[in-house]
Amino acid sequence: MPRTVNASTLTALQADSVRLAHLVRIGFDTELFLTDYGHQITYDSNDYLAASHFLSLGTSQETQDLRVGSLSLSISAVDQSYVSIFLNQEYVNRRVRIWLAVLDSSAAIVGDPIKTFDGEIVGYSLQNSADSAVINMEMASHWSDFERKNGRFTNQNSQQYYFPSDTGMRFAAESIKDIKWGKA
Repeated sequence: MPRTVNASTLTALQADSVRLAHLVRIGFDTELFLTDYGHQITYDSNDYLAASHFLSLGTSQETQDLRVGSLSLSISAVDQSYVSIFLNQEYVNRRVRIWLAVLDSSAAIVGDPIKTFDGEIVGYSLQNSADSAVINMEMASHWSDFERKNGRFTNQNSQQYYFPSDTGMRFAAESIKDIKWGKA
């Protein structure tokens, strides 16, 4: 992901002591703004909540190879509001953006945060045990569904999904066999 880094951010990164925070924005109906820092951080007019439920963030790798970037994010399922979001809303293809912010001694963002991930939720798992409950989100870049086939199929089931009484596609599979393409 090509990017430029703000000069103030570069200077802060060269210091002996650096404070870093991840800012995670998840695009549900009511967006979630989370940070792994110990205090709330405001960025771009949004308050990123210091969530003790933010457990871990996988590492993303950048290469010059053409591949789908993926990342995992784990949050605690002890707070039932997170579980409710996944069970009651469509979660697939919800946009997730992650920035890495450099903070000064008063926890203010120095320069501009560096965008490290911009993708979508492709799946999740909920793991419960006697002493923990965790939601593991799998995220991938928007190229993850590049080969997905959109639209409708020319078959009976697809046609009746939209028009239950229409039988016009009943013999579509057989009629395709008779089509001659090109010179005979």
